[in-house]
Amino acid sequence: MADTPVSVALCPDTPEARYALDTLLHVLGVASRDAHAGEVADIAYGDAPGRCVIPAGPQDGWNDPRPVLTRDGSQAILHRPGGPARGRAGADLGFDVLYAAYAFLTAPWERVDEVDRVGTPVAAAGWLAANDLLLEPMVHRYAALIADALGRGALPERSIVLTHDVDSNFGHVFAVRESAALLRRELQERRLSAARRAAGLGRRIARRAMRGYDPNDRWEEWASLAADLGGRPAYFVASAGLFDDGADRYDPPYDVTHPEVRRTLRALVAEGAEIGVHFSLAARRSTAAVREQRARLEEVVGARVASARHHWWALGNPPEPTLRAQADAGVRVDCSFGFNDRIGYRRGIAYPFRPFDPENRRVIDLWALPTLAMDIALFNEHTPAFERAPALERLVETVRATGGALVLNWHAHALNPRVLHGSGEGLRALLGTLAPNSWTALTPLELADAAEARRGAAG
Repeated sequence: MADTPVSVALCPDTPEARYALDTLLHVLGVASRDAHAGEVADIAYGDAPGRCVIPAGPQDGWNDPRPVLTRDGSQAILHRPGGPARGRAGADLGFDVLYAAYAFLTAPWERVDEVDRVGTPVAAAGWLAANDLLLEPMVHRYAALIADALGRGALPERSIVLTHDVDSNFGHVFAVRESAALLRRELQERRLSAARRAAGLGRRIARRAMRGYDPNDRWEEWASLAADLGGRPAYFVASAGLFDDGADRYDPPYDVTHPEVRRTLRALVAEGAEIGVHFSLAARRSTAAVREQRARLEEVVGARVASARHHWWALGNPPEPTLRAQADAGVRVDCSFGFNDRIGYRRGIAYPFRPFDPENRRVIDLWALPTLAMDIALFNEHTPAFERAPALERLVETVRATGGALVLNWHAHALNPRVLHGSGEGLRALLGTLAPNSWTALTPLELADAAEARRGAAG
């Protein structure tokens, strides 16, 4: 039976403060109710009396892109100028934990941080990295402060969510078509690379005649690896790509409606894989495109498609309009909060949470599940080989210590030893360090189901 709900009193009671508290309590698996008139609340925010007191800082500027960071010992405290910024003293948590959690969950600094060509924040040049917070699960740490003050609640059990973007696959079917499509673009743009592209097209035609498979297609190996973890594979598949009208030159070069691709995807579903939609780079600009791409993939695979990730994490800046469009289109869980150039906690959390829309001051009705590490963000020519394993091990240790989901994105072609700087072997080595039975392997939708159940049990 669920524990008795904690009573809460918020003064001031704003959508932002209530959202932050609801999320922190959800992470802890604790239900809440509003305190009755005259009741001393279990959790009191601001001027209300309570057993666990969260002082309220200034209520203006919660979406300011540059919060103040203070450290009290090992505790990182985000606050507004002039707001409380001390460590816990008895029942008083010492600082505005609700503002601090809200800031991490909404990441206002992303509005002014440097972004790449598709609008995704550049982690190495961002506010989190500058303040040494990229590898810190701060929402979990703030939730733990409340749990300690209440003497109840627990952070989520550890789970591993291994996902694969299907980007560079089916080359034996589409390599020639890809080269021809890119050659046409380069000729139209009068690029000097067109001559090299034409020569490459000739080589691809010759190779196609010699080989009837793509060494990047490792479906059986991924299924075996997932089974070893006690789970099943999860793929994000592009239903709109390079060959579609209005496509970006970096969209995946395959066509899901091709009979061989359709057969492959339906076989993966029959064998237990979860298939989500890998939205194109331009999808964020159109609610209709989001809806159409999800529906197209659903028709191809013959099964429900309710999870999503945007190619290159291209949610747009700000991302809330895209998240709203996904919720309207039937997406239950989005895994697009990640970085192209670093690993880490883009929203300070490693668990499904409901995103908040600062413009409309309301919660968006889908689960956001941040991806903590992508293969090419670590296994690349810029990261020395000796730094890769320690970085992943530190990430694993923070999830192990604070609970939540270790969400990884290793592309579907990563087990080809000739690509991605050995990321496949790096993943195998990492998984070999996980203690048996200490992690639960889940797909994105399975973890969303677990989050729903946790919320239901708490409620």
